[in-house]
Amino acid sequence: MTHRPRIIDLPYDPDTPRRFNHLAAQPWFVLLDSCVARAPLGRYDILAARPRATLCTRGGVTAIREGEQLLLSDADPLELLREHLGETISPVPDLPFPGGAIGYFAYDLGRRYERLPETAERDVDLPDMAVGIYDWAIVVDHLQRRTRLVSLGRDPRPRGRWEEICGLVTRAPSAGGSERAAAAGFQVIGPCRANMSAQQ
Repeated sequence: MTHRPRIIDLPYDPDTPRRFNHLAAQPWFVLLDSCVARAPLGRYDILAARPRATLCTRGGVTAIREGEQLLLSDADPLELLREHLGETISPVPDLPFPGGAIGYFAYDLGRRYERLPETAERDVDLPDMAVGIYDWAIVVDHLQRRTRLVSLGRDPRPRGRWEEICGLVTRAPSAGGSERAAAAGFQVIGPCRANMSAQQ
């Protein structure tokens, strides 16, 4: 099956986090920010949300969620990921990411493939692998000063909800209200101090 990407241009803004701040509340929102403190600008920023599927591996089990369906599998997590990505697509000119997998692989995922010593305490309750399969993304090109919304069309839901997605991503940035509200939630009320000793 041939998938023809759907692409629309959006207004360009060099401050990607400010421009798309309202998307941060969406499920599985990701921002791949090419800029360090916004100067100098890197070339591409990539944003996505609402993946069509998520894969979370903890130990020997991967939880695969697609819509309301949840499947647990003990198969190889990387094979499961390859299976959910589907067939390879042709590159889309000038778009480094027209949709696909975004996530992370923790060091402990290596225990699925190698015998490793158990020397560290598991003190952070995070999956060994957490990956979303995204059918649409926003690509900000700082070199060409262009912002585009692209959908691969693999998942029929974004095609059917294209207007909803366009409305979501084209919303104008707030005049600082949401940023100020978010900033007000965090305050430093005392001096910083270590939460463990040098020996610990």
